[in-house]
Amino acid sequence: MELEYHQNNVPAAFAKVLYSSKYALRQTRGMYGLGIKAAVLYSQMYTGQPVEVVSAPLNSSRVYFFKLQIDISQNEPVIITKGSAPNRNTWHGTLVKINILGDWGKSKQRIFEYIKRTAIITPYAEFFYRDAENHLYVFRRLTNKMPLPPKTVKPHPYGVDIELLKELIREKEESVSY
Repeated sequence: MELEYHQNNVPAAFAKVLYSSKYALRQTRGMYGLGIKAAVLYSQMYTGQPVEVVSAPLNSSRVYFFKLQIDISQNEPVIITKGSAPNRNTWHGTLVKINILGDWGKSKQRIFEYIKRTAIITPYAEFFYRDAENHLYVFRRLTNKMPLPPKTVKPHPYGVDIELLKELIREKEESVSY
């Protein structure tokens, strides 16, 4: 069950554009937005290198690894390699290695600031960042308490199209008993 989950969801989360539960009316934590896909596409376009993902859920007996690219014509993940190994140290988390073409001298401070700010707004996560000069930065988890999952919110009137309006009316009519 766990293996099947990871074999399907990790490739889709990292190599399928708009794959996320947050694009439905109910938002949940734990899926990736467009940022990682944009980074994967940028890397793929300019370096031709796949993204490497190593992942193990909490209490997993195995660690899973993937090399992925995005088939941009089909919006589907291309799995170059995948596998798993025993999780001897009960490690859990996700490691991502991506090659980006850019001007390191001009960008290194901005990249560091981005990682640092991401660590600040997610105090329940731990970040390890190795830069192009092989310096390792560690941003330790500040709390083990997870925030409550986001609640479903009503759509903003400017974001409602005719199909969503029809669906909302249909749901309301089904919930009202006469």
